[in-house]
Amino acid sequence: KVEAQYMNGRWYAAKIVEKRSDGMFQIEWDDGDQVDRTKAAKDIRRALWKEINHHDFLLLSVQKFNDSGDEFSGVPPPRHNIRKICCRAGLLVDRIRFIMADGSFQDWGNDGGEECTPFVLNDDEVLTEIEVKHREWASHKGQ
Repeated sequence: KVEAQYMNGRWYAAKIVEKRSDGMFQIEWDDGDQVDRTKAAKDIRRALWKEINHHDFLLLSVQKFNDSGDEFSGVPPPRHNIRKICCRAGLLVDRIRFIMADGSFQDWGNDGGEECTPFVLNDDEVLTEIEVKHREWASHKGQ
């Protein structure tokens, strides 16, 4: 799975079906569109985010360091219910985006300045619990 830049300049989900001898790529759009299907390498990128449809995740606890360097834990208020979880699909995941019920979001991962070990997320895999450097999330419905 990749994203390709459509003629309107936006990126959309696609898959590469052929690498041509002239260096161009033949793609298929995920939505079935038959227009603008021949792309140069510069117009193709790995799929960045996949939205996982778990709307019942609740941030259970946060363990972090305060300004003095002391570690502390706490249960966040209800406004921190997680509505969506986005991460890279089919690739090594090194960043996860949590979108909160109030529309705010937090990114955690290597490029967010915090360490985490990349893992592989398969397209059919169901997330039930995530732990990223002293932060734990789990579905309160157990799904």
